[in-house]
Amino acid sequence: MKKYFLKQFDGESFQLFNTPHLSALVIIFAIITVIYFLKINKSDKWLERIRYLLIFIIPLNEISWHTWISSLGEWSIQEDLPLHLCSLMIWMSPLLLLKKNFRIYEFVFFLGIGGAFQSLMTPNLTYYNFPHYRFFQTFIGHGGILITAVFMTVVDGLRPERKSGIRVFLIANVYMIIILFVNKVIGSNYMWVSGKPEAASLLDYLGPWPYYIIGIEVMAILTIIILSIPFYREWSKAKKV
Repeated sequence: MKKYFLKQFDGESFQLFNTPHLSALVIIFAIITVIYFLKINKSDKWLERIRYLLIFIIPLNEISWHTWISSLGEWSIQEDLPLHLCSLMIWMSPLLLLKKNFRIYEFVFFLGIGGAFQSLMTPNLTYYNFPHYRFFQTFIGHGGILITAVFMTVVDGLRPERKSGIRVFLIANVYMIIILFVNKVIGSNYMWVSGKPEAASLLDYLGPWPYYIIGIEVMAILTIIILSIPFYREWSKAKKV
C-alpha cells in the first residue's frame, strides 16, 4: 500500500485516454447521470445525502493533497497555494453546496466546468497512473467541481443570468493580471500564465508563451458561449416578460 503514496511511482506512466483515464471519466459522468434521474424521480433524501457527501469529500480530498505533498517535504508557495482556478473552485464548491450563493454559482458554473473539464480531459499527472494516490486525488477533485456545478443547476435550479458570463470573464481576467504579478514576485506559475505545464495539455496546441494566453482567452469566451446556449431561450422569455 505504501508504494501507492511514494513520490516515485514504479508502475506504468499515465497516458491520456488509457483504460484508467476513461474509466474515471465514465464514473464521473455516471454520477452526473444518477443525479439527473434522482431529480426526475424526486428522490430528495438521496440528493441531500449526495450534497453532504460532496461537502465532506471535496475539501477532505484537497486537504489530503496538502498533507501528502507536505509529508514528502515538497510543499512550497511556488506550487501549492490555492491560486489555480481549479484550486479556488475546489474550495468554493462545498461552500456553494452549503450556502447556495448565486455569485459563487456563477464562478463554479463557468470557471469550474470549463477548468475542471479541461483538467479531466488532460490531467497534470505525468507518471502518476492508477492506482497511485495522485490519480484518485486528481479525478476526485476536478470531478467534484464538475458534479457540484451540475448538481446546483439540476437539483437547486440555479441558472446563470444573461450577464453572468461577461461578469465572470472580466473578474477572471483581473484575477489573471494579479496572478501574473504574484508569479513574477515569488517565481511561481499559477494559472499556467507564466509557462506551460510539464504534462500534455490543450495549451500545447496554442503556440509558445506568451501567445498561448490569447488562445486561453479565446477558449474562455467559447466555453462561456457554449455553456450559455442551454439558457438562451430562458433568457429570451424573461426579456419579453
